[in-house]
Amino acid sequence: MMEKVIHYCWFGGKPLSDIAMKSLASWKRFAPGFELRQWNEDNFDFETCEWSRDAYAAKMWAFVADYARFKVLHEYGGIYMDVGSELIRDITPLLGSVPFTAIEESSLTATTGLIVAVEPHDPIIGACVARYESMRFSTDPAFLDKTTVNEVFTAELEKIGFRRENEEQSFGGWRVMNSRAFNPVYGFGGYHIKPCTYSIHRSSGSWVEPKYRIKKSVVRKCSPLIGRRPAQILGRVLMEVSDGGLIEGSKRILGVAREKVAKGRED
Repeated sequence: MMEKVIHYCWFGGKPLSDIAMKSLASWKRFAPGFELRQWNEDNFDFETCEWSRDAYAAKMWAFVADYARFKVLHEYGGIYMDVGSELIRDITPLLGSVPFTAIEESSLTATTGLIVAVEPHDPIIGACVARYESMRFSTDPAFLDKTTVNEVFTAELEKIGFRRENEEQSFGGWRVMNSRAFNPVYGFGGYHIKPCTYSIHRSSGSWVEPKYRIKKSVVRKCSPLIGRRPAQILGRVLMEVSDGGLIEGSKRILGVAREKVAKGRED
């Protein structure tokens, strides 16, 4: 049986954020009987893995947590969630579906950040551990963009039947829930919560380049007022202008627009 524990990571030594505190309070309420177990520098030996050792040296805490989550899940089993995942509904009925996880709406990847529940020594989790222990960490933005924890996890699930489609899936003993369950759309009016929604996700995006945080901030603040798509466009414009200046930023925006039009014609 799966141990009743929710693991989460908090590296870097700073106090827990307000978002994290709110999430932990929701876990206590909607995951009754579960122990909440924090993993940090004091109880996780990140130096045994080159990836996590170099990520820690670069002070990129999110990438240390990418390895740590798989390592502790493989050893202990239980549930892992990022501290941005705020439960809004009792998850007890899901415990009969272990192992399970959920799909991220924007990328169509399976993600441990939303939620993942496994028994100890799960082979998929073990394969993810092995991948991280065989990789070298790099601070290159292009490398980090294509080597996200979502991509690592999803690549292993694809080997046993996962499809990058936003629908409930069952394969190889796994249950993968669509994005409405743990990653509802954030748009006009706020979160689009459905009867099947168990949590909302308040991602901090601490791992992304500073310029992308501008877009993320605009989308977060403006989506409830003007809708998600207009907010994304506004955020992209402000991001490009802030990063490249008015002239260069305008050129980038026009280039993206041309690509979108060309792709539309091809489709």
